[in-house]
Amino acid sequence: MISMKIYRIIKWFHFQFRFIKGILCSLFIPNKIKRLEFCKELTFSNTDKVLILVPHFDDEILACSGLIYYCLKSGIDLNILYISDGARGGVKNCKSDFLYSKKRSQESILALNDLKSNNNWLSINYLDIPDQQISNRIRDVLDAVSKIEFNAIFVPYSNDPHPDHKSLFQISDSILNHKHVERYEYYVHSNQIDYSNVTHFSVAPFGKVTRALYRFKTQIYIDFDNELINRRKGNKYYTFYKSTVMQNGVKGSCN
Repeated sequence: MISMKIYRIIKWFHFQFRFIKGILCSLFIPNKIKRLEFCKELTFSNTDKVLILVPHFDDEILACSGLIYYCLKSGIDLNILYISDGARGGVKNCKSDFLYSKKRSQESILALNDLKSNNNWLSINYLDIPDQQISNRIRDVLDAVSKIEFNAIFVPYSNDPHPDHKSLFQISDSILNHKHVERYEYYVHSNQIDYSNVTHFSVAPFGKVTRALYRFKTQIYIDFDNELINRRKGNKYYTFYKSTVMQNGVKGSCN
């Protein structure tokens, strides 16, 4: 049986390999981002308040790193609400689900720090709902959201097959029934992006996002290399959004 020390050494070398591979692949493999003229770069004013509902740790970097980078750089009021404890996803080497969840949350903090370009920061809250149980805790999510002030909300893509992701989108319908806000769908995985329906994009420095993604050492099974390749254009990492609620012609229309 492999000792824990040897396992950690092997794991360290494996991640170094993936990190270098991701950078090299992104330099030589053509990106798939085309026709950016059909949508607008996402912008907010300093009076706007943005909320991101995140089902699992790392989803925020994959899907919203451009938004997060922009908000931190511009001093936009940003709140991230992590919904689940993330205890069921990834490779566990902790003694309990609690410690594993704690480790994943620490990875997210490190990744968010990598996206900073100044001293601006954001608000972070946790619900710690058991992984894949969000649909059974809708009231808890709604209660938590009701305590946060925002006028723009970002949620997973409506056709995302993951049950937790789909539940959050459905919960956002209830939020919109009681609050005058703009909703944007984000794409956790690049193969879900429907470029014909995307309305907005945002960007972050490719190097910062690469470093941030590889903070998630518990998520060894995720092909971060492929995500980096598919969302890269030049030295930028692109994240895309679909605005599904437009009220009174407020910002975001691409017509």
